[in-house]
Amino acid sequence: MERRDGLLLLNAVGLFGHQIRALEAEYGDIVQAIERALSGDTDGDLLLDKLGAACSVFDLNSYKEKLRGLGVQATTILDGDYPDLLLEIDDAPMVLYHRGELNSPSYSLAVVGSRKCTSYASWTVDKLVQGLSEYGVTIVSGLALGVDKLAHIAALENGMRTVAVLGNGLDTVYPKSHLSLANRILDCCGAIISEFPLGAPPLPFHFPMRNRIISGLSLGVLVIEAQQKSGTLITAGLAAAQGREVFAVPGNINSLYSQGTNHLIRDGAKLVSRVEDIVEEIPSLMAMKQSAEQIQRDLSDLSDGERRIYELLVEEDRTIDELVALTNVNIGELTGQITLLEMRGLVRAMDNRWFIID
Repeated sequence: MERRDGLLLLNAVGLFGHQIRALEAEYGDIVQAIERALSGDTDGDLLLDKLGAACSVFDLNSYKEKLRGLGVQATTILDGDYPDLLLEIDDAPMVLYHRGELNSPSYSLAVVGSRKCTSYASWTVDKLVQGLSEYGVTIVSGLALGVDKLAHIAALENGMRTVAVLGNGLDTVYPKSHLSLANRILDCCGAIISEFPLGAPPLPFHFPMRNRIISGLSLGVLVIEAQQKSGTLITAGLAAAQGREVFAVPGNINSLYSQGTNHLIRDGAKLVSRVEDIVEEIPSLMAMKQSAEQIQRDLSDLSDGERRIYELLVEEDRTIDELVALTNVNIGELTGQITLLEMRGLVRAMDNRWFIID
């Protein structure tokens, strides 16, 4: 058994990051621990006996087939497409299940808040997410009722990528009323992510675990309405512990739903009343916007032929011969056009294939 399969097996039988790390610390190698447990050569070790009992009745190959049938991918911490930001946190998930692309081509910001929110929260989400759309931000949230739902919808309505992190297995959507929203997210190049294996229900203790992923995937967490004791504040606390920026929108001091955000601000969270308050703390967002604006300026100066080549390369990397066939332009003229695109810093060639420079 390969280590990757070992991680997937342990996750599928209900072991998560810290538990798998503890197993590794105790026995040195998870594959050897699993094989020893399955062989029955445990010398009366209760932990190995329990592990062997769980793993012996689990068919990993059938589980993989079920994942494929549902269109769910499993990425382990060993894989190259595991999110870089998530690798930075303590107790990073060993396995992530996902529908849609796991890695975002842009910077991510988490937007979270109360499940029971006010019209003020709705207005604020719309205003701030619309402003963030100018910076090419991916919005991360938890697909819950209230602010989470509003954040995902606002992102979609502003043409942004959005990622939902669930507290249950990806064979179901919770809450069920958000199934159509989950499908919209996937249809718009977003992603649905979970640490929990297929069949895992949305148990209460799953949500703090989910929250560390929401903050871990993001450069910062924006809190829009929260009660004094809520899961939203857990997310904010996790973000601070992970070294992420914590932002909070102030609210009416008489409102139950503003107590949490007002206390976050009192304790050091950045007060947000406009998008610029966020960008000031995350300079990379401004750099992304300036880069996108420069590309747009460069594109506006292109000839029709150059623009056609660029649009074809946006779809996918292509060879010169493929571009000739698609444009019906002779190779000499096309070579001249693509050379001009290269001089503008818009495209580049590698291994005889041309691609755009993001």
